[in-house]
Amino acid sequence: MPRDTAHLDRLTTLLRGLAVEQVARPPLPGASLLVCAAGEGYRLCVPDGAVGGIAAIRLRWGGAGNPLVAAGALSVDISPGDPAAALVRLIVAELARPQCGAGPALAGCAEALIVHFLRAVLARGVAAEGMLAGLADARLARALVAIHDHPGRHWRAGDLAAEAGMSRSAFMARFGAVMGEGPMGYLRRWRMARAREALARGEPVGAVARRYGYLSADAFRRAFRGTEGHAPGATARGGPGQNGMSSSISEAGPGA
Repeated sequence: MPRDTAHLDRLTTLLRGLAVEQVARPPLPGASLLVCAAGEGYRLCVPDGAVGGIAAIRLRWGGAGNPLVAAGALSVDISPGDPAAALVRLIVAELARPQCGAGPALAGCAEALIVHFLRAVLARGVAAEGMLAGLADARLARALVAIHDHPGRHWRAGDLAAEAGMSRSAFMARFGAVMGEGPMGYLRRWRMARAREALARGEPVGAVARRYGYLSADAFRRAFRGTEGHAPGATARGGPGQNGMSSSISEAGPGA
């Protein structure tokens, strides 16, 4: 039987790669999430061709890519009494009449709203494929969290299957069907993305290589060049918000 995920934190590590770039009235080019009125409540949805709405949020996501994009069309309804509805009302009010400090206020509300949205997606199992579908799966979630929280560990497929409480063959088949790739490929991609962020913060190549499970700095350099097309030293130093939510900045204005 799958182990309970009630006390498994499936989001904290994932959210460290998130930064809100802008919150504005639609249309917002490159928007990651739209907020729409839905009766007396609201609907949050990944655009996927959708237009309109009362607010739009554009995100920058590190790690293994934006899980909202990989999940395809997603939507979550928020009732008027849901705590997330208060966040929507604050965003709408701030966009309607921006005051001093509007950028940080919008960023904070948007970040909290994203957390509520992701919690709902996981709880309701509405993602068809990709990382969010995997994190909603009671078995796969444990293996994914193990990868996310301990990317430098020398994982083998059998180790991850044990984390999931599955046989190796069943785990490999299930992981591939839900995630669209094998567990070791996903692990390599996650490690490289985290390593890229660390390099962008100016961390030494040797330290990054050790942290993310490479046997030597040279092995990491070869893997990095093969994936990124250039040496690790060519990665530019990142700016604020590169690897976390709390330092992100949003923009708003009367005509936004």
